[in-house]
Amino acid sequence: MDHVLSIHKSSSLDSTSHSPTGGGTVPTQNDYLLLPVSAHSDSQLGLVTSDTPLHAAGVKVKNIAQDPWCNHSDISNIVSKIKESNTNNKDNLVLHGSVEKKISPSFLRASSFFQDTSGQYSIDNPSYAGGGWGSVGGVITSVIGLDTLFSGNWTSPGHVAHDYRGVFVSNSADIGNNMIGRPLNDAENQKYGDIVHDRVKHCIKHMGFKNGPSQGWDEAMGIILPDLAHSQAAKDYLNSLYQSALNMPISDNALNADMNALANKQASMFEIRSDVTHSAAEQEVIAGFYKNLANYSASDGQIHRWEDALANGSATYDSMRDVIGHGGEARNGVIGLYSRLANVSVSEGQIQGWQNVLANGSATYDSMRDAIGHGGETRNGIIGLYSGLANVSVSEGQIQGWQNVLANGSATYDSMRDAIGHGGEARNGIIGLYSGLANVSVSEGQIQGWQNVLANGSATYDSMRDVIGHGGEARNAIIGLYSSLANVTATEQDIQNWQGVLANGSATYDSMRYGISHGWEAQGAITGLYSSLTNAAATEQDVQSWQGVLANGSATYDSMRYGIAHGWEAQGSITGLYASLANVTATEQDIQNWQSALANGSATYDSMRYDISHGWEAQGAITGLYSSLTNVAATEQDVQSWQGYLANGSATYEKMRYTIGHGWEASNAIAGLYSSLANVTASEDQIHSWQEGLGNGSDKYSDVRYEIGHGWETRAAINGFYSSFANVTASEAQIKSWQDGLGNGSITYNDVKYDIGHGWEAGLALKTTFQFTTGEQMDDATLKQYEDNMTASGSLNTTDSEIVHSSLALTQLQTVYDEWGQLPPDSGALQNAEIAIYNLSHAWIVVAQQKTSDWVAEASAYQAIAGTASYGQLVENISISMQQATSLLASALSDPLMNAASTSEDFRNIVVKGGASLFEAVIDQEDVENNIQAVRQEGDGTPCEPANFKKAHSQDVLNCQIAAVNATPGLYMAGQATDKWANGIQWRSAGGNPQQQGNPFEVWDAQRLKKEGYEWLADYNADRSNWKAFDAWDSNTQVAVSDKTIDLKASSYQVMYKIQGRLLSDVEAMLRYQRDGGFYRYNDDSGKVGKQVSFERDNISHYVLDLGVPSEPTADQWKAICLALQKAKKRVALQPDTAMKTIDFQVKDVI
Repeated sequence: MDHVLSIHKSSSLDSTSHSPTGGGTVPTQNDYLLLPVSAHSDSQLGLVTSDTPLHAAGVKVKNIAQDPWCNHSDISNIVSKIKESNTNNKDNLVLHGSVEKKISPSFLRASSFFQDTSGQYSIDNPSYAGGGWGSVGGVITSVIGLDTLFSGNWTSPGHVAHDYRGVFVSNSADIGNNMIGRPLNDAENQKYGDIVHDRVKHCIKHMGFKNGPSQGWDEAMGIILPDLAHSQAAKDYLNSLYQSALNMPISDNALNADMNALANKQASMFEIRSDVTHSAAEQEVIAGFYKNLANYSASDGQIHRWEDALANGSATYDSMRDVIGHGGEARNGVIGLYSRLANVSVSEGQIQGWQNVLANGSATYDSMRDAIGHGGETRNGIIGLYSGLANVSVSEGQIQGWQNVLANGSATYDSMRDAIGHGGEARNGIIGLYSGLANVSVSEGQIQGWQNVLANGSATYDSMRDVIGHGGEARNAIIGLYSSLANVTATEQDIQNWQGVLANGSATYDSMRYGISHGWEAQGAITGLYSSLTNAAATEQDVQSWQGVLANGSATYDSMRYGIAHGWEAQGSITGLYASLANVTATEQDIQNWQSALANGSATYDSMRYDISHGWEAQGAITGLYSSLTNVAATEQDVQSWQGYLANGSATYEKMRYTIGHGWEASNAIAGLYSSLANVTASEDQIHSWQEGLGNGSDKYSDVRYEIGHGWETRAAINGFYSSFANVTASEAQIKSWQDGLGNGSITYNDVKYDIGHGWEAGLALKTTFQFTTGEQMDDATLKQYEDNMTASGSLNTTDSEIVHSSLALTQLQTVYDEWGQLPPDSGALQNAEIAIYNLSHAWIVVAQQKTSDWVAEASAYQAIAGTASYGQLVENISISMQQATSLLASALSDPLMNAASTSEDFRNIVVKGGASLFEAVIDQEDVENNIQAVRQEGDGTPCEPANFKKAHSQDVLNCQIAAVNATPGLYMAGQATDKWANGIQWRSAGGNPQQQGNPFEVWDAQRLKKEGYEWLADYNADRSNWKAFDAWDSNTQVAVSDKTIDLKASSYQVMYKIQGRLLSDVEAMLRYQRDGGFYRYNDDSGKVGKQVSFERDNISHYVLDLGVPSEPTADQWKAICLALQKAKKRVALQPDTAMKTIDFQVKDVI
């Protein structure tokens, strides 16, 4: 049902809530449902919208008409009347319009509200839910317009009654259609119109104009509707409905129930028709037609379409049978029966004839099958099958029996042919042909084989006789007779002649034996045996006597050759066959058995060779060759083929070994070994060479596998894995271990690849790269992931590249630039940094395994760039060459000159830490190396007087003073308590570490500079613990101070140009500075809380390197420091952006 407006009992409804989805719940059967439709619609109370949820709930509604010009306030008035009525008798509920607001003349009366009648309609006992009255086409009396209801011009009861009569007559067609299935005729209009006139007039007289008309109308309907419902016209329509839809009369019970439903306004004739045509009984009728006429299961769609056609009157029971009987399903049924029962094609005339009798009801699918099954076509088919398959005449009883099972559907032509083909007649025919044509007993397998092809229609008795007559058994029989009777080989012409007469049925084995026994071949055999065995000439009587017994089958050539069969010639034949076919020595028992068989005629040389070829010895020889030469199991086909070749004499053991050794299995096995063991493609020469050895018996598969497994190809593969996965060289022991596994077949190339890719060497390489680039330890899960990736890609380089380009590595590289006091690097700088750290990580794998002498050699290969190079250039220098990276790491180990490491042990600790710290340390070493080269190239320049320089640029400081400052309670450097350095400076050459050497000096110097107005930059929380490049800043004088210590007692600084290189590198770090800043890091009472210090390169006017050295530097060392300052001043003056700045060294000689 369609709905546009629902009024829920338990909720209010304003004039705008006219959509069923307008916020309320889905109505149920107990809801008031209001549906406005156009009063001018041509359709019978046509519905105007569709509401799926309500429709799915099965709710039916009573329509309340509304002219298109009626507004929502009119509907609200109707709603209010419904809600105010508070009555359970909704059938008698009359909704009057508001007196204050006149409703359209087409305002209608709501007679009732429909209830749910969902569920299957029972044709025997139909029932309808009480309280509602509806129909498929609309409500019978739900809406009848009373145009003059409140017109104000009524003058008399008769006038009003006349108007009501007119309304009834104008709607009588709808009433008639809904009650008796047709419009009311003139007589009925006259009769029932009078009732309306009478009751309306009567009630107005007694109740007045206000209530009288509606009461009169209700009384009239209470008379008219039951009268129509129980009329003969209603009965006739209902009975014709059952006949046309179900081909049955309506039962008294159903008739009474339907008439009562009409009388009580529970249903209309439209609804009853729809229910009957959509009932379960109707569905059975439709499905039954398809089944009974076409042996076809109707689809739901086909059933529903027929239900709808019956419901709308476009089909009847008879027309439906006619359409289905002439339909495609029935046509296919007819064609299928002729094909399945008689194996014939049906004519168009036969098809039309059968469809006609199906359509008129005089035949069904079953009766059609019975008629065809007992027809002439099937009789001929039965007779033909027995004759064609078994060469026998079928009895009348057999014919009738088969026709019966064809007719009742339990057999088809194919199943009948199958049964006859597998029956006793066909079996006897097969046995008789083999016996009569070839004198052999047919095997059960042969019988079943022939019966199968007879049964499936691919053979007949004649074609079977032809095949057997020309078959191997008949051929052998012919050859055998010539051999056994005359000891000669039948010519091909002899064989073809005899097979021809056997195949066409003009000869049998017995008649053939008689003819051969009396031929010239048998006569020659007889005379020959006499001559060779007795050295006597056979008499004419002897010849005739032997021909007689040969012809009647009581003697053979074999019985005459008994003595020969036990001679040495036969013995030699037997032992030779075992040797040549199976490569074994015949036992004495084998010889005796075969001699007996030859002597008694049960064997010939050929049959003996056949049996030995098919024996267990030859089978073992064949399977053994495949296994030992190709490492594959011989297939059943392989065994049978070779046994066939051995049996027919076309092969020997030696030839078989040669052929298998040169076959595709051996070729594939050799190629497979090269592929699975070394991942290479074997050359044609390699395959041929190995096949020669296999073919002549000098090699086996295991020999080939061992040799390839220990060959140069696998060695190269193993070395390649160690090199590409771990960047190391495989040891001989490792190579041997892997090759042993490959050679004995316990592992493959892929196993070696996986195991090395997941071995400790590869793991160390990956961990090293990860630690180098990220500064973190690689956990097991991450290691496994990278090992898998590396094994898949086949290269450590590819996997290392993934690590270097990871977000963790990127963060470390960005940190390096930040800690240098540089602007954030662009993409090109970051790419160079990634390549540089990649080169360093791979270089470390090499350097870490080298000795000191190797480091020195590697370090000497470093190609220095300018001492004034930028950080970007320093990074780029490492990125362009793996050798540069290797040389720098070797330099850091053999001659560490970094601020963060003064021994190889220090540097190894930095390597363990990895990440930004490692990268900065290597760049620092590179910077020093570049400046050392610059010093060498530049020379000393202006002479320096050590004494004068010392006097002008140094002061003595007691280490105990430094210690005392560091021991000050509450003193912190970058958040760390300084009392950990309360012992003062611990020089690295005396056992201290870089922090114990540098930090105490910075703390002391900072306290000194604070007194002079400097800010200690460690007090300010920059991006890292220590400020970039500088340690103190005086914003007033624009002086930036960098604190450094250099352990001049260390062996490296006994070389003067190394001192200069180290100091100039520190100078370059100051000159490269761009900017830094931070807020005061402590929350104390210093007055600096919240203060920010920041300065950029352009803010600096003067650079100071406060340098702490152990007492007492040598004169050469003072000179080196002096020369470094000279070069520093020169660099400051020559650089455009520092030309107006100055620089100085202040040396603290720590005593």
